[in-house]
Amino acid sequence: MPGDSEKLIGDLSRLAELGRIFARHGAMNLGNALGIAPFPEEDVSPEHLRPKSMVALLRDIGPIGVKLGQLLATRGDVFSDEWIDALASLQERVEPLPFDAIEPVLVASWGEKWEEDFTAFERDPMASASIAQTYTATLLNVDM
Repeated sequence: MPGDSEKLIGDLSRLAELGRIFARHGAMNLGNALGIAPFPEEDVSPEHLRPKSMVALLRDIGPIGVKLGQLLATRGDVFSDEWIDALASLQERVEPLPFDAIEPVLVASWGEKWEEDFTAFERDPMASASIAQTYTATLLNVDM
């Protein structure tokens, strides 16, 4: 089925992107341990992982990485204060995605002419979080 091969290509593309993200943040050994970065077999050395670098890596991964970091920030029984402080920064001030990245979701949900269903739609989000953004909008009253 064409759908299966497209999904496989998409999965491989995301895996390669994750490998690049890990490499960019100096977490090549961790990426290798997780099987997503093509680097020689080496043990993951904790001294190569710095809290601020890991937070940047989690942000680059996207919403799921941020959510993972937020969860890890609650584990003071597992991580040192330095790590908890760095991971806790993921619970504050999440940068919103640009509207260009959000509009395809609106098109998929509402159709190409989604804007016609609103009398007003503010393109700057009023709030953003790790998994969602909130927009101010006024629906057009349509009798059905």
